Amino acid sequence: MAELHEQLAKWLEKKVEKDPAWHGIRVFLSGHDVGYLLTFTFCPGEGEHKIMDFIRHERTLDGYDPNTRHCMYGLDADLLMLGICSHEPHFSLLREEVKFTRPPKSSSSNPKRANPSQINFHLLHLSLLREYLSWEFYPLKATLPFPYDMERIIDDWVLMGFLIGNDFIPHLPYVHIHDDALPLLYKTYIQVLPTLKGKLLLFKICVFISCSLQSCLHMY
Repeated sequence: MAELHEQLAKWLEKKVEKDPAWHGIRVFLSGHDVGYLLTFTFCPGEGEHKIMDFIRHERTLDGYDPNTRHCMYGLDADLLMLGICSHEPHFSLLREEVKFTRPPKSSSSNPKRANPSQINFHLLHLSLLREYLSWEFYPLKATLPFPYDMERIIDDWVLMGFLIGNDFIPHLPYVHIHDDALPLLYKTYIQVLPTLKGKLLLFKICVFISCSLQSCLHMY
């Protein structure tokens, strides 16, 4: 990986120096080591988290345009959560189409390489997801005893997504995504939030989880 990073840095330096299409843009290459800055930075960590740290840093700078458009490429499911909890109005995800097919029994030990021209890509605009979430939780506007804040609801929605499990934590007992756990969590959230006086902090999370599990138990 160190050799790969070195070659990428050389290639980028050449493109920035000699390719007119690359003139006037900032290019960041973040690697595994701590080093220099020529528009290249080096620090350990997952790529998507480095990108989000960069976006958050840019937002703190004077003159930052709130209508800046962001597009992140990758297949990790948590990119959706990371993107929407940035609260940026123009954030998109670019993903390859993943096909889960069983290889034929007669396939050789040397698998056939995918042709890049035959790969389909999907572009997901998180602004559209924000609109759907706004409609999903619209009933709260009539029941909340405090101001309706869509940005806080989005943060809570990300938390609810993690309650059904991710790559790092297991899901709650009886809360399975294949058993329509998300609609159940949404329904419980709409019922419970008016009594919690704000978004889901630690104590309120315990209350919400308790109510969610009671609803799940009634289903079994």
